[in-house]
Amino acid sequence: MKLSLPISRLALAVALGMPLGAGSLLAAQTVERTPASATASASVAEKAQEEQAYQVGMQAYTWGWPAVSLHNRRLAMRQVPKPGLLGGILPVAPINRLSMLTDYLDAGQRYVLTPNQDVVYGQTFLDLSKEPVIVQVPDFGSRYWVLHCMDAYTEVFAAPSSRIHSKAGFYMVVGPDWQGEKPANVVDVLRAPTNLAWLVPRIFMDDTAADREAIQPLVNQMNAYPLSAFDGKAKPVNWRELPKFPAPAQGKGEVRWVKDENFWADLAAVLAENKPRPGEVGLTESFRRVLEQAGNNPAVQRGLDRALADGSRLLDAGFSYSIQPNKFGNHWAADLTAGAFGTDYLRRAWVAKAYIATNKPDDALYIGTDYDGQGMRLQGQQRYSLTFPAGQLPPANAFWSLSSYDGEHFFEPNPINRFSIGTKNKDLKKNPDGSLTLYVQQQSPGADKEANWLPSPKGDFSLLLRLYGPGEQVVCLGYSDDFHEEVAAISDTGAYRALFQLGRPEHEAVGRWIGAVLVPTLHDYHRVPDAAPHRDALSYAGRRIGVVRWQGEVWVAWRDLPAFMASGKEVSA
Repeated sequence: MKLSLPISRLALAVALGMPLGAGSLLAAQTVERTPASATASASVAEKAQEEQAYQVGMQAYTWGWPAVSLHNRRLAMRQVPKPGLLGGILPVAPINRLSMLTDYLDAGQRYVLTPNQDVVYGQTFLDLSKEPVIVQVPDFGSRYWVLHCMDAYTEVFAAPSSRIHSKAGFYMVVGPDWQGEKPANVVDVLRAPTNLAWLVPRIFMDDTAADREAIQPLVNQMNAYPLSAFDGKAKPVNWRELPKFPAPAQGKGEVRWVKDENFWADLAAVLAENKPRPGEVGLTESFRRVLEQAGNNPAVQRGLDRALADGSRLLDAGFSYSIQPNKFGNHWAADLTAGAFGTDYLRRAWVAKAYIATNKPDDALYIGTDYDGQGMRLQGQQRYSLTFPAGQLPPANAFWSLSSYDGEHFFEPNPINRFSIGTKNKDLKKNPDGSLTLYVQQQSPGADKEANWLPSPKGDFSLLLRLYGPGEQVVCLGYSDDFHEEVAAISDTGAYRALFQLGRPEHEAVGRWIGAVLVPTLHDYHRVPDAAPHRDALSYAGRRIGVVRWQGEVWVAWRDLPAFMASGKEVSA
């Protein structure tokens, strides 16, 4: 089925940063120099101002939507008197303080889209402009955990975890301008690129009564507080005793953290709160200028109004798991840039709107679909099954799960109160041949199959497969089988992500080589067109790597990287 967007080509091109060919924007702004009245000249000037404001506004909307969402979530925390549960279900706390759940997130919540029911969540919003914040992490033993750290734009800047064997102890989160000495008993300093930060701890828990009890002493050791309150001693909290705060009535969809009627004012606040990111000084300055002009210039305001309407529709069009860029076959798709989007502002906004707070792909993959194997929309009245062949369960070193979501990307009540199924379920039944079949449908598949039953919502719904600690072969699936005959278009920041997605994320040697050799070479190409790299030939572990400039872009070709990484050989610098 062909999909169409009710958005002009100009709107889409501006949002994507695409060049507009002759006859589009340029033609619209070309003015014949014919005799005209002063009124006509003024009209042309106003039209040009409106069109320019529209272009800038479209970029500003997609660039700023995630930041405005986090800005308003943080403002809500300023009203919280102490750590507690909003509406009795959402962990909330004052700025620079932590609040933890002690069980899965309540299925009825409408505060965060696409939640999971595999982990015990916590959250804290930080303002690092005055002082650092201490986060204490206990020894979880073999239990999976991750401290997911995001900046003001939902980009991941740190993620200590069991996957990378991070140590238990005290972590200190600092802002971009902090200068000081690390206390002797602090394990590591996590530097945020913005003063606003959002930290979301995740701790895996089996869906059993025994594990619910076993995890409590560990969860109680999680805490966060300003550096000024740090004395080198752990400060445990009994999170089961949190007070409950009343919450306003919730609608069917997510709480409106981004309100279009306030968007431009909220964006101005975001720009004032955060320094420009590297390479974005000119971009953010153009946003500031157009926002300042709008108050006194009706033409500029009209352009921003149009951008607001088109930008909102553009983000709504991305409210789909299947629209993600990396295809896995049978309409399943993922985003292998999640958490580190670079300059793909539209992708970042789409992810923030559909399933905010995603980990980076080396920590977790989110592979979703809205369609069945025949390309038909998933419908609650239908019955579906998903079979994993013997020995081919989803390759996850930590855990995997399959979740079902309604049309708003939330859980829907069901008779057995089950919203995801996977590693946490200890009673899954395999078929005689060793394969595992999951049943996705509204009605029970029968008593003998209920252990493998994932109830589906009514009407349209979606499925999301989570892989925490994904296996290497999964990461490689995002690329075509004939990659060795192609080249990968990547930027200097994208180089690190592309190679790590294809290779082993834990290979520090690859990272050192990229930082010392590849990235400087790419900078040479960007800085001086047609420049030759400082090195006669680039190679890594005996593999020749080509770097060429073509049509204004820097391209890198590592022809046998997938086969090299798939061989299982250890790489060395």
